[in-house]
Amino acid sequence: MRSQPGEFLLPSLHYSPCTVAATMKFVSFNINGLRARPHQLAAIIDKHQPDVIGLQET
Repeated sequence: MRSQPGEFLLPSLHYSPCTVAATMKFVSFNINGLRARPHQLAAIIDKHQPDVIGLQET
């Protein structure tokens, strides 16, 4: 079986295509000054219900 662009197959694993669409929601938030505005992060999490949250500082 040939892989499609952007994917790879491991020869030791059996390949079967996924029949159910799966989505993940990612949110990135700059925590610089978070102490002054923790309510903003809480509101974003409540609104978007992300699966993964990336915290960064610039």
